[in-house]
Amino acid sequence: MSDLHIRAGVAGAILCNSMSHRFDRRTLSEGREVLYRRPLTVRFQDADAAGIIFFARIPEYFHDAYFAWLMEEGGFDLPEMMRTASIMMPLQHQSCDYFRPLSFGERAEAQVVAVHLEGSSFTVGFRMIRGDEVVAVGQQVHVCADRQTLQRQALPEDFATFLRGDTP
Repeated sequence: MSDLHIRAGVAGAILCNSMSHRFDRRTLSEGREVLYRRPLTVRFQDADAAGIIFFARIPEYFHDAYFAWLMEEGGFDLPEMMRTASIMMPLQHQSCDYFRPLSFGERAEAQVVAVHLEGSSFTVGFRMIRGDEVVAVGQQVHVCADRQTLQRQALPEDFATFLRGDTP
């Protein structure tokens, strides 16, 4: 087995001992708070032969909104951080609930709507809307770990401060 496979297996064993669902679907779909909005149009390549969005694209749109939020609102240079930081924040868990389909060409909005920090982990909650209609909700759990040892680490203070919504 290659070193990469061994390390991936170890990372899974070390990192995957936290909560998986922090928010319930009702909280995500009915909440009023919106931390970040990312408008989008369903692309042709994201739809199946019937013209309906492929289910795996919704979490991808959520993740795009998460990255944009961190970079645009938080001021984090994520490409630089990924190249040089001694820590990593891999996705530990992801889930989505789908209420209505989206079709090729439709306009929608991926929203970051909730954040919860717990030790070295944090959960980000999302909502996908079309007009005033909620079409999907989801959440992603990330864990902060040392890039070399794969041991859990505290979140960097500037990152935790941003996630909490505190002003420095």
